[in-house]
Order: sequence, then C-alpha cells, then structure tokens
Amino acid sequence: MQRVGVSVDFLEVGQGDAILLQTPTGRRVLIDTGPKSDVLLEELSRVLPPFVNALDMVFLTHSDQDHIGGTLALLDHMEVGEIVLNDEVEQREGIREILAKAQRKGITVTHARKDQDLRVEVGVYLDLLTPLETPVAPDANNHSLVLMLVLPTDRLLLMGDAEEIVEKALLKEGSPLRAAFLKGGHHGSKTSSGSNFLQAVSPKAVTFQNGVNNTYGHPSPEVLSRLAALGMTVYNTSIDGGIHLQCPPKTPCTITTEHRAQSP
Repeated sequence: MQRVGVSVDFLEVGQGDAILLQTPTGRRVLIDTGPKSDVLLEELSRVLPPFVNALDMVFLTHSDQDHIGGTLALLDHMEVGEIVLNDEVEQREGIREILAKAQRKGITVTHARKDQDLRVEVGVYLDLLTPLETPVAPDANNHSLVLMLVLPTDRLLLMGDAEEIVEKALLKEGSPLRAAFLKGGHHGSKTSSGSNFLQAVSPKAVTFQNGVNNTYGHPSPEVLSRLAALGMTVYNTSIDGGIHLQCPPKTPCTITTEHRAQSP
C-alpha cells in the first residue's frame, strides 16, 4: 500500500501499547512493543512495506510488561538504530535485560530529557514532555514518557500509561498540550484522562489500545463518559482493530481502522 505523508499505526497487540510511525523518506519509529513478541512481529509485518527489516528508533515509555514485552524478540528479528527510555526505569525488572542485549548489538541507548526535541526528519518531531523535573509518584506508570508528535499540519499527544497526577503536573507547568489526536493514558483507566486535561488537549479523536474483554475493564465507563460529554470520537483497538492515521503534508490527518472506515 502506497502512503503519502506520515502514517501512524496503533497496532492491535492486545492489552498493551505499540505504535509505529513511518515517514515518506523511510524513517520508522516504534513506540512501545506490546506484551507479546509473536503478536508484535505479526502486526509489524502487516503494516511495514515488504522486505523492510529495520527501525530507526524504539521508544520504551516505561517498564511495564505490556509496553516492553516484545522488545527482546524485536532486537533479534530487526535492526534497531536507537533505543530511547527514561533513565528512571533502567534498574527496573525487564529493562536491564533489554539494555544488556542492546549493548551486545551495539545499539545506541538515549536517556530521555524533558523538553528534548527529537527530529525524525524535516518537519517531523517528537517532543518529550516528560520526565518531569520533580517526579510525582514512584510507580512505573507515572514515569511514562509523554510524547508530542509534531507534524506540519497536526499534533498527536501520546500519554503512555501516565495518569491524572502527571496530567495535572503538565497543566501546572504550562506544557503545550493542544493536539488534534490523543492516545489516552493508561489504556483508559479511570485514573487517567481527567476532564481539565481533556479540555486543554481538545482532541477531535482519542485512541486506546486494549485487549478484547480485558480484566481491567479498560477503557473505564468514567473515562468514556467524560469523552462523550466533550464530544470526542473514541477509537479502541479491542473494537476497531488496528487504527491507522494518515497525515498528508498539507492537509489534516485522517483515521481509518480495520473495522471502521469513516474518519471523524
């Protein structure tokens, strides 16, 4: 499938996150690797062009298994140029083994810094809104990297598993949050996507990556109610399958999914 402009795929990896960014010049960035390696590799084979076996960057937003579970197999099956993570999670379970393999393979490891702008290519940037200068909670979720994907015509805010306590800190800091699309924090847990935060971001569409009939009840009825009250369209991989954003160079992004073709 030929694509014009930047594409963003929210992969159907079950109860976990994996998001693939591809640019017209062939730059490819993966944000998180989902819970299971076989599912991740199958989904990547679905959305990557034939014979492509390399990723320029892999972001690991935090150390929970549903965000890093496919990483070790990914490093065995694909060439990876750089891994970006928050150094707060370096000593957490699961990350040490990934870093050891990255070192053996000569993969660059970059420690994320707040307000760091990482250029993917001309006109395509990933702005790091975290790590916060003062951590607000000790748990892995609230050490998530929060990324703003900046494109020529749109902005996409990717919250990892960050919860309301991080949202409030970002609001207090005056971080630039307005975005056309939001990847909701913590899979739509009731502890994320607060009303004030949603109003500040003001997205036209919100995506969640969840497993079918997941035991957590994600996304929560409370969050779905907030989104409905604000008139925001919701996409969820457990219902819609893979979610695809296509972002032409001069017009706004549009959304299609495996099970729903109409964009908002």
